[in-house]
Amino acid sequence: MTISTTPSANDIQSTFRLKGIDPRIGPLKPFDGSQSAILQKLSRDIHLGQAQCTDVLLTTGLGLSDNHEVPLRLPALLVPGFQAMERQKALGFTPSQYRVYQATEFIADANGIELQKAREVSSRMEHFLRRYVEELHPDLVEHVEFCFERDQNETASDSIAQLVTEISDSTSHEIFDRLSRCESSHSNRNGQAIRYGAANVLYNGADPEKYPFKRSTEILLPIGGKAERPFFALTNQIAAKRGADVIPMVTQLGSTPTYYPAPASHATRKDFEALEADGASEELLQKLNPVTL
Repeated sequence: MTISTTPSANDIQSTFRLKGIDPRIGPLKPFDGSQSAILQKLSRDIHLGQAQCTDVLLTTGLGLSDNHEVPLRLPALLVPGFQAMERQKALGFTPSQYRVYQATEFIADANGIELQKAREVSSRMEHFLRRYVEELHPDLVEHVEFCFERDQNETASDSIAQLVTEISDSTSHEIFDRLSRCESSHSNRNGQAIRYGAANVLYNGADPEKYPFKRSTEILLPIGGKAERPFFALTNQIAAKRGADVIPMVTQLGSTPTYYPAPASHATRKDFEALEADGASEELLQKLNPVTL
């Protein structure tokens, strides 16, 4: 009798959903529960050798605050992605690529942040995150890509403008209200909610022909926290119209976005607990990011 050493489809799916992982980190859940079937099929295909983990691109987009400092808990939102990749490697697979990005120039304009200040903070954010990966996940360095757009991307700007028109014509009042509430909580400038939503749709990969970065895979799994939910709703709406395979995944981390300075609270404490579970003490974080809040 031959005993197969190929990981089961359930084990493979658990790497994407972080089932059974330390509860301080996981799980990851599809924003739209109906998309669980896509993950199940993908996992079966990988089990059968008809697909690979590298056919999936994990992504996380980071915003920007107008505070000059970079919070220690910044990497927390990325921990689920790192852990998914580590579990894939533990099963013997080449892990998915993870793209961490920021549309810095767009965010500065949409949120009313002085551009040079935004660029400086963005540069320090990227430096901190690169050091984090090098220190905590050295075997993943070649699989993590940082794309921080600190100069204007005119092609992306045109695509966002086109999506604004499309979204304005089709967005439900419920989604618009959620976007507006999100804007009032996290932006210095009003009236940008739909534009900001359109940018999220674009960078989440819902319109494959206009995706701002190189797209070498067909399936994208954007990872985000509570603040991303209204943007994920828009993403699913446009992705369905385009026939794009985008499966937004929700994490319990970053209830208050991790790029925002925030007082100690239960929500931010959860981010530090996830970082600790990932192997990063606050002392280590201070070492990696010495100029912090």
